[in-house]
Amino acid sequence: MQSYSEKFQKEIIKHLRLVIITILTLALLLVAWLEVSSFQDENTLLKAQSKNNVEI
Repeated sequence: MQSYSEKFQKEIIKHLRLVIITILTLALLLVAWLEVSSFQDENTLLKAQSKNNVEI
């Protein structure tokens, strides 16, 4: 039979794993969002340059 402290430690470990997985997932989503945002900015810049080249 497990003591109370062993059960408590297992619960803490389970919650820590969940927190770590959540933080890693959020970090990956942030990186992906920054990449998409950067791509959109670059695409907008290229469209503006292309438009200026056509007008000249």
